[in-house]
Amino acid sequence: MKTLAINAYSFSELKGEAKRRAMEWINDATFSDSFWSESITDDAKTVGGILGLNIEAIYWDQDLNITLEGRYSYARGWKKALKAYAPIDKDLPIIGQELQNLQKKCNWVYSATIRQSWKNSISIESDYPESDDNLASVIKSFCQWASHNLQSEANYLESEEYMKDMADANDWLFDEKGRIIR
Repeated sequence: MKTLAINAYSFSELKGEAKRRAMEWINDATFSDSFWSESITDDAKTVGGILGLNIEAIYWDQDLNITLEGRYSYARGWKKALKAYAPIDKDLPIIGQELQNLQKKCNWVYSATIRQSWKNSISIESDYPESDDNLASVIKSFCQWASHNLQSEANYLESEEYMKDMADANDWLFDEKGRIIR
């Protein structure tokens, strides 16, 4: 039996190519699963529900553009619920107000089925077809909001800050070339 002495480095101690290699390993070990996106899509479904969007399915493409399918109808009390759930978000109150303005034009009875394709075209079925284009525009804004959140999370998960936090939390050590030891 031989005993080898290997210098072990924390992520913060790595430099240059060794740090890049360690980041690749951490990225492969943590970011490659699809579970990271669940919190973002769950949040979009919750916010959608507050705004009156009953999201039945939500998808994203390789560019992290979100599309959805579901139903829309007015949600009483959306402002108070939204303020409690997302008090600092600036975009969601605008989206909610656009939906409320649409409802007001339709005497508060507008409801619709929403289908969206990957090419960002939205199909709306409702009893007020003259308002369907307005709803499609608001749905696009909502999807852009959700896509932005998904992209922000992906950017964070690829950041050096996240890699350091993961390595520290898991007590990972690396050799001088950035290969995982433990």
